[in-house]
Amino acid sequence: KAAGMERPVTAINRLFVILCGFEIIPKTISTRDRGERFIISVPITAYLLDTTEGWVLFDTGLDAANLQEPQRTGLFTSKGWDPPPVVLPSHDLASQLAAIGISFADIGRVIVSHLHADHSGHLKYLRHARVTIQRREYDYAFSGKAKPSWFPSDYDFPDIDWHLIDGDFDVMPGMRILDTRGHSPG
Repeated sequence: KAAGMERPVTAINRLFVILCGFEIIPKTISTRDRGERFIISVPITAYLLDTTEGWVLFDTGLDAANLQEPQRTGLFTSKGWDPPPVVLPSHDLASQLAAIGISFADIGRVIVSHLHADHSGHLKYLRHARVTIQRREYDYAFSGKAKPSWFPSDYDFPDIDWHLIDGDFDVMPGMRILDTRGHSPG
């Protein structure tokens, strides 16, 4: 350690990037109406952090059960989400957690960037965890005005331990949430 140089303190030991599927979408969905002639493949990801305070999951991917009929038609194609996302057996979040050596039950904290279905699909299996989300996103999701890409069946449970925040937030040493609204209300 160089004189006067303190090493940053962090509670994060390891980070796992988990591929939970992918979507084939018009580029305009991600680029605010630019690139309308392009179709892109976008990964659906979750990020698992091994921290000194326990396991933290950032986003929860898309629940493949929602892609089975009749949910597939009701949640995706009938609402214009066509083609629906692709979630292969190798993308199964529970299996990927097991390969790391944990299960949903081991995750004590979840941070959700927003409640679109490709980010909130497994919240129903994490109701024991503390779930951190921007208050604006939470309020919109439960307002009755949320658009078709929000699936209340993934997150509308009275026993979820919601931790609502407003703006930037320090989760723990080395982990800070930044308010980047725009893609969704929160």
